[in-house]
Amino acid sequence: MSVRREALRPPLPDVLELTDSEDDVEDDTTLSQASPASLLRCSYNIKALSILNSANRWVKQGARFPDGTPLPHDLHQLCVAVTTVPENILKAVLPSDDIPVSTLIDFRLPGIAKWPFSEKITFKESAPEGRIFIRSEIPPEPYVEELRKNFVQALLDGKFSMLDPRTTDIRLPLWAIELWRALHSVHNYRTAWTEGRGWITTKRAEGHDIQIFRKAERLLTTLPWNKLLDGPAAGVGRTTKHLIRFLSDEEWLSDTLIDMMTAYLVSQLSTTQQDTIIVDTRFGDAIVGAKDIKYHDQPHHQLQEIEQSIGSRVRRLYAPMYTNNHYVAFEIDFRLKCFRWGDSLNLNQRLNSNKRALESLIEKLQWWFSRRFGGEFDNRGPSLPHGNQKDHASCGLFAINTIEHNVFGQTLGVANPARERARWFCLTSETQLLEPVAVSNAQVELSLLTIHSNTNVVLSRKQAPPQEAEQGLLRIQKITKGRLAKEMQEKEQQDRIKLAEKLEHERQERERQERERQERERQERERQERERQERERQDRERQDRERQERERQERERQERERQERERQERERQERERQDRERQHDVEMHDVDMGVTGAVISENRSMALESAVPLNTVIPPAPAPSSQLMPLESRLVARFNRMDGPAADTLKTRWFIERLGQFDIPDAVDLEFMNMRVPDLKRRRVFSWF
Repeated sequence: MSVRREALRPPLPDVLELTDSEDDVEDDTTLSQASPASLLRCSYNIKALSILNSANRWVKQGARFPDGTPLPHDLHQLCVAVTTVPENILKAVLPSDDIPVSTLIDFRLPGIAKWPFSEKITFKESAPEGRIFIRSEIPPEPYVEELRKNFVQALLDGKFSMLDPRTTDIRLPLWAIELWRALHSVHNYRTAWTEGRGWITTKRAEGHDIQIFRKAERLLTTLPWNKLLDGPAAGVGRTTKHLIRFLSDEEWLSDTLIDMMTAYLVSQLSTTQQDTIIVDTRFGDAIVGAKDIKYHDQPHHQLQEIEQSIGSRVRRLYAPMYTNNHYVAFEIDFRLKCFRWGDSLNLNQRLNSNKRALESLIEKLQWWFSRRFGGEFDNRGPSLPHGNQKDHASCGLFAINTIEHNVFGQTLGVANPARERARWFCLTSETQLLEPVAVSNAQVELSLLTIHSNTNVVLSRKQAPPQEAEQGLLRIQKITKGRLAKEMQEKEQQDRIKLAEKLEHERQERERQERERQERERQERERQERERQERERQDRERQDRERQERERQERERQERERQERERQERERQERERQDRERQHDVEMHDVDMGVTGAVISENRSMALESAVPLNTVIPPAPAPSSQLMPLESRLVARFNRMDGPAADTLKTRWFIERLGQFDIPDAVDLEFMNMRVPDLKRRRVFSWF
């Protein structure tokens, strides 16, 4: 006779009367008055009363703890005590971690409210009171996270309950926050498993590799949705819910899945492959964790077992190693003292952060070789046979395939990532299924009593009669009393471990957020500095342009002034020249009046000859007398100068015909004239009267 194992839960008294409807469920934890002592007396944490002094020291003492500030240990215990959810409520509303995925998908959970209210849930100083409806809709997740964020300060301010605007006559206990948070977590995983089942259905409908997808779909009816992992991949917080990531085309494979896959490969090693070991991601984490070469001066607990086994039997080591959001398969040969790797993205051919991360990983690997194996190993580069991925989410599949090919001869490459994901889902899920075991009559009777909310009890093939079940109950209550106490202690120990892990995770998360904040601030400072430098550069360019514009304007102004001075100078010179000419004209007039240019005899006839055309050849004038005639009682020919062309008159013609006689030296005293008027020879006499 065999049954499927069920986790035993200690019987707890029904502190609250619960029902699936909203008719007769009432919270009997009404407090007579709101005080730390009364709050802890009604707490469902077994250590609540032991921290009463801590409650009196912190509550209503004016303490302030900003968000993100680590809490003192006693204050943290106080927070845990007042937020402990009653076990029977958890059993009533939450699915068991061991139920199959298909059962989880159909599990009835309280719905999530749309929250159309203008008011939010607020903390109150009064004690919790009223009726609690465990099937009521829960607030949206952002509201719950905000309440959880503000809960500690509200507790320090002496607020022991919450007011939901949907039910103004109820004061909810503070542990409702953790209940809502747990329900949201189950909602999220149920949605993820539902999408995973839909992915299997879609791939099966495409008609390729139908058998593997049918097998994956059948496994959903038996695979526990959140059971702790068994085998080498087991670890703190690692459960079967991680297998969801296999059932998607876009999800990256987590380190938990990679470790489960390597554990399966290790189980397939034959006795003829004793010189080969396959390690999981913890090996790479230990290598990458080194800050400098001195890190390996002492044995590392993650590497010590490998170091000890290498000298006796191990020759080759295969490991999927994580570097900057990417998995790379490594092979290390300890006999030849060399190593190589297979990279599905060929990062060594790229100039990016992934290549730098890979180079840093190789450098730290050489540190390990130098300190623990007497010197660096020969780096043979990416020569390990490997396939090339064409998407962004299959590097884990290709890294495992590289190891499979080089150790077991598996076909190189992943032609259909969806099929490979389904294959590994089946392989890893089968290792986590519970096997039927033989049990005693007492265990069968106990299994009859392990009834879980919203799940069917797993029974043996033969039902036990009611009388036997009642007798079995009496025997169990007597025999398992000590066992339950021990299980309670173990559960408390597990709770402490989980709490420590949770605190460590929160601390690491705060540190990560702090690093991200500092990085954002650094980037912001750099951006501001770049903007400042850009503004300064633009200011300098603007000032240069303004200076150049001023210089240009100054040059134009000077040029205009120079031109103006030249113009004025020319005008001045022209006025002076005109003045000199006027003066000269006056002087010439005086000369004309006092000097005889030509002596005309009184007895000579002054009759003008008839005009001849200008083109007529004029005979030369008669030679003048060689003797100067006295100036007294002589007629003086007067000459005037004009700037325009000669007028075509009889006088002009006559003058031109006889012009030659005035060039004779004895006719006019030219020396006297030249002395009085130096430029006389350059003047043209064209008219006389």
